Amino acid sequence: MRIASQLTIASPVEVDGIGLHTGEKCLVRMLPESQPVGISFVVGDVRIAAAPENVTNSSRQTELGNGAASVQTVEHLLAALSGLGISHVRICVTGPEIPALDGSAVRWVQLLEAAGTRDVGRPLSAPVLTDTITVEDSNGRLCARPSERYVISVNVDYRQVGKQSATLEVTPETFKKEIAPARTFGFADEARAVFAAGLASGASLENVLVIHSGGFSSPPRLPDELARHKMLDLIGDLALVGVPLSVQIEAIRPSHRLNVRLARSLAQALHVQRPR
Repeated sequence: MRIASQLTIASPVEVDGIGLHTGEKCLVRMLPESQPVGISFVVGDVRIAAAPENVTNSSRQTELGNGAASVQTVEHLLAALSGLGISHVRICVTGPEIPALDGSAVRWVQLLEAAGTRDVGRPLSAPVLTDTITVEDSNGRLCARPSERYVISVNVDYRQVGKQSATLEVTPETFKKEIAPARTFGFADEARAVFAAGLASGASLENVLVIHSGGFSSPPRLPDELARHKMLDLIGDLALVGVPLSVQIEAIRPSHRLNVRLARSLAQALHVQRPR
């Protein structure tokens, strides 16, 4: 049975940068929690719990909202928190979006490690999944099975690069070395349509790995970097479940929409109760 510490950060930490989709300057300040109350985002005076029921948009990114307040592109920061085992933190956001930084989770890992961690409650046993859960659409399929570990397999197939796959157990060590460096990616021949949809206004070669007819805009950081970035996104979206996960997940062409559907199904199956 997987046992997880209930951790918060030991000291505040902040960073600013440009939002990938809005192109606007955004500031994030993370604060420790004194009680095991989960992860929340604070926009103005509105608190938005990191929970599946608060997802307001999952098209090419994951957005959380509560009434008139919202914050976009939360998945990379949530992935870093989940990957490092940090489950209780308050994230104050100025601006509409979480900064893209370099398009990966490396900088988030560095900031969180600099902040340090401390226990905020007794260790928890990961709730037991008793049945297989499958969610799918016309493009992809996610399957979660009972397991004593948190293991993810991702398989993708893109016309421009072919098939990529990656399978890893999610631990702080593997997350830092094998998952966090994987960058957001995009295809040059799809850029016009993405811009026309009002997305990627803050995209640049500093925060996106671009795939074009001649190859990559910069050398890949990891084997199968595209599959590993999809794994990073999946870890971030499944952090919304709100409890330690002990599951084996097979992901075939995952997307934020499918990830969020699986997060909702897991929260229901595991009878997750939110702190009040």
